[in-house]
Amino acid sequence: MSVKSYGFAIGSLRARENTLLKEKDFDSFILSESTEQLARQMSDKGIGKSANTLDIPLMLKTETENLWE
Repeated sequence: MSVKSYGFAIGSLRARENTLLKEKDFDSFILSESTEQLARQMSDKGIGKSANTLDIPLMLKTETENLWE
């Protein structure tokens, strides 16, 4: 990896740092009382928003597809 691409990778990570999930986010996901509540919490964190649904498998599938694009 060249210095240029290393610098880009670090900059990109720093730019996205505030959008990364934190431990408290995972704790709130685990403590969800229903799948609807979990789906809303995930959507609030930006996961699967483009799917525009509360179907968790579809949200994750859409998010994975977006990631690979």
